[in-house]
Formats: sequence, C-alpha cells, structure tokens
Amino acid sequence: MSSLKVCDYVTVYAKGNSRDADGVYHFDIPNTYYTNQRSQVCTVEVTNGMVYSVTTETKACILQYMNGGINHYATGNLRPIIGNAQKFTAGSMRITPTGRLLCNARPNHISLKLLDLVFSGTPAELQLPTVTATNLNFVLTLKYSYYDSIETARELQREKTPHMM
Repeated sequence: MSSLKVCDYVTVYAKGNSRDADGVYHFDIPNTYYTNQRSQVCTVEVTNGMVYSVTTETKACILQYMNGGINHYATGNLRPIIGNAQKFTAGSMRITPTGRLLCNARPNHISLKLLDLVFSGTPAELQLPTVTATNLNFVLTLKYSYYDSIETARELQREKTPHMM
C-alpha cells in the first residue's frame, strides 16, 4: 500500500525548559495549516532531527510520540517510540527514525517526550527508560503520510485471517 504523493511536514523546535512537569513538549499546529482534502488514514515518522544536550549526562535517548499510535505496542507502559538518538560527538545527537506509526490524521496538537536511556554499569545492562531527559534542545521534522481509505480497508480485509466455524 503506497501513500498519497502529497505529505505534510511539521518541524518543531524545543529548548530544555519548554516542557511541562511530566517532561512532555507540546506543540500547537494551526487549523489553517492542513487541508481537509487529506485522508483519515495517516502515518507519522521522523524524517530528520538533532538533539543537543546541554550537559554531558545524556548519552542516548528515545523519542516518544505521546499522541498515541494504533499499530504500536510496548511493554513497560511506554508510549510509541518514533526515534532514538545516541551521542557521538560532544553535545549533539542525531535522531534516527524507528518506523512509521499509524496515527490520527492532521493533528492540531503534537506532544513529544525524550527519555534518557539509563545504563547501570555496562551498556548490556540497559534499564527500562523512565527518566525524563532534561537540559535538551532539539529540532526535528515529522512527516505525515496519507493513504487512500478505501484501498486501506480493502488491504485490511485481504490480510484478515478468516475465522474457522
């Protein structure tokens, strides 16, 4: 199933102190940005992004899409992960996309959260990420791809496993 040719791109920028008490960054998108000509079937993915750590504490982090996702499941009560970053140079980390997430089309509000990957000892002893990454500045571009809703319904019907009677 291929996406429609025209996608929406949203670039967001945040400083470390612009998050709420839960560590979530919120971005409002004007209603006038989107057209109602778009389909209701939509995926989101990171196309490009950079995280800059003000401190040296953050070595790696994951990017959570707090708006939810339909085709995602994670243990440990984590929200959908759409990107991760690992520090290679002093301060900066490039965000690597993790895949396409089926989401609500044309969001007016986007919520993102960065979590530190906490290492206890060696990297093999990675703990469940529960620590909100702080003192981070980031810029990233999200790509919203739209799909024909009739074609999507047909594809889902073809993939459906028939029930045995």
